[in-house]
Amino acid sequence: MTREKCFGWVSSVALQFLALGALGVSPLMSYDDLPEPHNAIPIRDYVPVIEIPSAPVAPRRAEATPGKAPSPVAIPRGFVAPSVIPIEILPETGLFDEVPEGIPFGTSSGVPGSTGDAPALKNEEAPPPPEPVRVGGKITAPRKRHHVNPAYPPVAVAARVQGIVVLEATIDENGNVVNARILLSIPLLDGAALEAVRQWSYEPTLLNGSPVPILMSVSVRFELGR
Repeated sequence: MTREKCFGWVSSVALQFLALGALGVSPLMSYDDLPEPHNAIPIRDYVPVIEIPSAPVAPRRAEATPGKAPSPVAIPRGFVAPSVIPIEILPETGLFDEVPEGIPFGTSSGVPGSTGDAPALKNEEAPPPPEPVRVGGKITAPRKRHHVNPAYPPVAVAARVQGIVVLEATIDENGNVVNARILLSIPLLDGAALEAVRQWSYEPTLLNGSPVPILMSVSVRFELGR
């Protein structure tokens, strides 16, 4: 066999193998003829759908009234912020349901803000006494119900001093003389006049049907016998 014939025979065999290989590979290169796999699961059905709850809308804060400070919001002790966002908001329970024993609702000693009667204030100052009314006009001088004669001072007797001492007396609602001061003085006789007037008493003076204290002038006469 010559060299040319040997080369031709080898080339022919190689071409045949290439032809056979092309025939076997060509069906695999077609995408339209691929078989449908069994139990195929679409990707959209395989990925789980996660629903995210919408966040609750916070209530709108009331606008503050000018000139008035907003009232503080009471936060109960032990309040813990939620770790997850709830789907719905339920009303709080158990915060103010229990009341300590012995403290009823609706009384002044109960829950703050109750409408019960307020307790009486301790050490409450007494109202000031009414101002005395001066005798005159519709207020007439009361009638005396107890009289005490003044004691004539020996010094005034020895000096032959006599006359009238005029005083202004304050008489309370019961008709008792609670104060007196000298308006027209006789020095040797003033002390005896004051001591006597402070022991006098009068009938109560009425104003619109109610007893009132009054101011009135009284005279004490000192006269030596012959």
